[in-house]
Amino acid sequence: MAHYSTLKIYKPAYDLLRLMAQCKKNMRKDFKHTTGSDVHALGVEILLQIAQANEATGQARVAAIRLMHKHLDRLKLLLRFCNDEKLVGTGQWAQAIKLMETVGAQGGGWIKLTEKTSAA
Repeated sequence: MAHYSTLKIYKPAYDLLRLMAQCKKNMRKDFKHTTGSDVHALGVEILLQIAQANEATGQARVAAIRLMHKHLDRLKLLLRFCNDEKLVGTGQWAQAIKLMETVGAQGGGWIKLTEKTSAA
């Protein structure tokens, strides 16, 4: 088992967390400690689930990755709101979408690989 920080999924997930920290920092004061904290916390949870999935095997790994996907979905929802309310810039929004798609796709591939090796 490789250390989670060497996984291909880790780099875009970490970049997403850094972007969420930057988004929170740049938000208007009335949203910074509510919505801003929520998007940052979801970024942290995504990384934690990647680490947990890396330590797990079989269905426990699949469950951790699926939970990571739920956190990604929640983050997309909140960032959509942030974009609509002009709390994040269009560039940040586009960058976040690209990173979330990458993490989601790699997570999906990880699930398929895990299920394939578990069935064998």
